[in-house]
Amino acid sequence: MGRVIFENTDLTRASDSQLRAVRRKLQYVGADPNRALPLAASVEQVLLEPLRIHRLGSPASQRAQVERVLDLFGLNRWLLSRPVTALSSALRQTVALARAFTLQPRLLVVSELIEPLEPAAALAQLNRLARVCRTEGAAWLWSTSDEQLARQFAGRVYRLHAGGLSPV
Repeated sequence: MGRVIFENTDLTRASDSQLRAVRRKLQYVGADPNRALPLAASVEQVLLEPLRIHRLGSPASQRAQVERVLDLFGLNRWLLSRPVTALSSALRQTVALARAFTLQPRLLVVSELIEPLEPAAALAQLNRLARVCRTEGAAWLWSTSDEQLARQFAGRVYRLHAGGLSPV
Protein backbone atom coordinates (compact mmCIF):
# COMPACT_ATOMS: atom_id res chain seq x y z
CA MET A 1 0.00 0.00 0.00
CA GLY A 2 1.23 3.48 -0.86
CA ARG A 3 1.42 6.68 1.09
CA VAL A 4 0.38 10.20 0.23
CA ILE A 5 2.51 12.91 1.84
CA PHE A 6 1.38 16.53 1.68
CA GLU A 7 3.31 19.21 3.57
CA ASN A 8 4.90 16.57 5.83
CA THR A 9 1.55 14.98 6.68
CA ASP A 10 0.90 11.37 5.69
CA LEU A 11 -2.70 11.66 4.51
CA THR A 12 -3.22 7.89 4.70
CA ARG A 13 -2.59 8.01 8.45
CA ALA A 14 -3.82 11.51 9.32
CA SER A 15 -6.36 12.19 12.05
CA ASP A 16 -9.65 13.94 11.33
CA SER A 17 -8.33 17.24 12.63
CA GLN A 18 -5.17 16.96 10.50
CA LEU A 19 -7.28 16.18 7.43
CA ARG A 20 -9.54 19.16 8.11
CA ALA A 21 -6.52 21.47 8.12
CA VAL A 22 -5.20 19.87 4.92
CA ARG A 23 -8.53 20.27 3.13
CA ARG A 24 -8.10 24.04 3.13
CA LYS A 25 -4.72 23.73 1.42
CA LEU A 26 -5.46 20.85 -0.93
CA GLN A 27 -8.58 21.00 -3.07
CA TYR A 28 -9.96 18.49 -5.57
CA VAL A 29 -12.16 19.22 -8.58
CA GLY A 30 -13.52 16.24 -10.50
CA ALA A 31 -14.46 15.99 -14.14
CA ASP A 32 -18.21 16.14 -13.57
CA PRO A 33 -19.34 19.42 -11.96
CA ASN A 34 -22.86 17.98 -11.72
CA ARG A 35 -21.57 15.65 -9.00
CA ALA A 36 -19.41 18.25 -7.26
CA LEU A 37 -21.91 21.09 -7.00
CA PRO A 38 -25.29 21.20 -5.29
CA LEU A 39 -27.42 21.77 -8.38
CA ALA A 40 -30.35 23.35 -6.51
CA ALA A 41 -28.11 26.04 -5.00
CA SER A 42 -27.28 29.44 -6.42
CA VAL A 43 -23.75 30.18 -7.59
CA GLU A 44 -23.34 32.47 -4.59
CA GLN A 45 -24.34 29.71 -2.16
CA VAL A 46 -21.92 27.31 -3.87
CA LEU A 47 -19.02 29.76 -3.58
CA LEU A 48 -19.77 30.71 0.02
CA GLU A 49 -20.18 27.14 1.27
CA PRO A 50 -16.45 26.25 1.76
CA LEU A 51 -15.84 29.49 3.64
CA ARG A 52 -18.78 28.79 5.93
CA ILE A 53 -17.82 25.16 6.49
CA HIS A 54 -14.31 26.20 7.52
CA ARG A 55 -15.69 29.19 9.48
CA LEU A 56 -13.41 31.60 7.66
CA GLY A 57 -14.06 35.29 8.14
CA SER A 58 -17.08 37.45 8.68
CA PRO A 59 -19.98 37.48 6.21
CA ALA A 60 -18.51 40.64 4.66
CA SER A 61 -15.05 39.11 4.21
CA GLN A 62 -16.61 35.92 2.83
CA ARG A 63 -18.49 38.00 0.28
CA ALA A 64 -15.25 39.82 -0.61
CA GLN A 65 -13.50 36.47 -1.12
CA VAL A 66 -16.31 35.30 -3.42
CA GLU A 67 -16.00 38.48 -5.46
CA ARG A 68 -12.23 37.99 -5.61
CA VAL A 69 -12.56 34.49 -7.09
CA LEU A 70 -15.18 35.72 -9.54
CA ASP A 71 -12.59 38.22 -10.78
CA LEU A 72 -9.84 35.59 -10.83
CA PHE A 73 -11.90 33.34 -13.09
CA GLY A 74 -13.45 36.12 -15.15
CA LEU A 75 -16.98 35.32 -13.98
CA ASN A 76 -19.72 37.94 -14.11
CA ARG A 77 -21.31 38.90 -10.77
CA TRP A 78 -24.70 38.46 -12.42
CA LEU A 79 -24.10 34.71 -12.11
CA LEU A 80 -24.26 34.85 -8.30
CA SER A 81 -28.05 34.83 -8.25
CA ARG A 82 -28.35 32.14 -10.92
CA PRO A 83 -29.02 28.53 -9.99
CA VAL A 84 -26.25 26.10 -10.89
CA THR A 85 -28.73 24.24 -13.11
CA ALA A 86 -28.96 27.33 -15.36
CA LEU A 87 -25.25 27.13 -16.25
CA SER A 88 -23.58 25.31 -19.12
CA SER A 89 -21.20 22.45 -18.33
CA ALA A 90 -18.18 24.67 -18.98
CA LEU A 91 -19.52 27.38 -16.64
CA ARG A 92 -20.36 24.81 -13.96
CA GLN A 93 -16.82 23.55 -14.15
CA THR A 94 -15.44 27.09 -13.87
CA VAL A 95 -17.63 27.66 -10.81
CA ALA A 96 -16.31 24.40 -9.29
CA LEU A 97 -12.74 25.63 -9.84
CA ALA A 98 -13.58 29.06 -8.39
CA ARG A 99 -15.16 27.36 -5.40
CA ALA A 100 -11.93 25.48 -4.74
CA PHE A 101 -10.00 28.75 -4.85
CA THR A 102 -12.19 30.44 -2.24
CA LEU A 103 -10.00 28.55 0.25
CA GLN A 104 -6.76 29.67 -1.45
CA PRO A 105 -5.31 26.17 -1.82
CA ARG A 106 -1.62 25.43 -2.21
CA LEU A 107 -2.39 22.40 -4.39
CA LEU A 108 -5.33 21.79 -6.69
CA VAL A 109 -5.92 18.24 -7.93
CA VAL A 110 -8.11 18.07 -11.02
CA SER A 111 -9.32 14.93 -12.73
CA GLU A 112 -10.13 14.80 -16.43
CA LEU A 113 -10.64 18.56 -16.49
CA ILE A 114 -11.13 19.00 -20.23
CA GLU A 115 -12.53 15.68 -21.45
CA PRO A 116 -16.20 16.69 -21.12
CA LEU A 117 -15.63 20.05 -22.87
CA GLU A 118 -15.61 21.14 -26.50
CA PRO A 119 -12.03 21.71 -27.77
CA ALA A 120 -12.25 25.54 -27.75
CA ALA A 121 -13.72 25.56 -24.25
CA ALA A 122 -11.11 23.03 -23.08
CA LEU A 123 -8.18 25.17 -24.17
CA ALA A 124 -9.73 28.28 -22.63
CA GLN A 125 -10.29 26.41 -19.36
CA LEU A 126 -6.69 25.21 -19.22
CA ASN A 127 -5.35 28.68 -19.96
CA ARG A 128 -7.63 30.17 -17.28
CA LEU A 129 -6.58 27.61 -14.68
CA ALA A 130 -2.88 27.98 -15.48
CA ARG A 131 -3.17 31.77 -15.11
CA VAL A 132 -5.06 31.53 -11.82
CA CYS A 133 -2.57 29.03 -10.38
CA ARG A 134 0.34 31.31 -11.33
CA THR A 135 -1.44 34.35 -9.86
CA GLU A 136 -2.31 32.52 -6.63
CA GLY A 137 0.99 30.66 -6.28
CA ALA A 138 -0.79 27.30 -6.33
CA ALA A 139 0.40 24.08 -7.90
CA TRP A 140 -1.99 21.88 -9.84
CA LEU A 141 -1.96 18.19 -10.55
CA TRP A 142 -4.04 17.27 -13.55
CA SER A 143 -4.93 13.83 -14.86
CA THR A 144 -5.68 13.63 -18.57
CA SER A 145 -5.50 11.23 -21.47
CA ASP A 146 -4.31 14.01 -23.82
CA GLU A 147 -0.51 13.80 -23.62
CA GLN A 148 0.00 16.61 -26.13
CA LEU A 149 -2.01 19.09 -24.07
CA ALA A 150 -0.36 17.87 -20.89
CA ARG A 151 3.04 18.72 -22.38
CA GLN A 152 1.76 22.16 -23.34
CA PHE A 153 0.68 23.05 -19.79
CA ALA A 154 2.73 20.92 -17.41
CA GLY A 155 6.20 21.32 -16.01
CA ARG A 156 6.40 17.54 -15.68
CA VAL A 157 4.39 14.80 -17.37
CA TYR A 158 4.07 11.25 -16.04
CA ARG A 159 2.31 8.23 -17.45
CA LEU A 160 0.33 5.90 -15.23
CA HIS A 161 0.82 2.36 -16.46
CA ALA A 162 0.51 -1.01 -14.74
CA GLY A 163 0.05 0.62 -11.34
CA GLY A 164 3.15 2.81 -11.54
CA LEU A 165 4.19 6.28 -12.65
CA SER A 166 6.96 6.90 -15.14
CA PRO A 167 8.20 10.17 -16.65
CA VAL A 168 7.24 10.78 -20.26
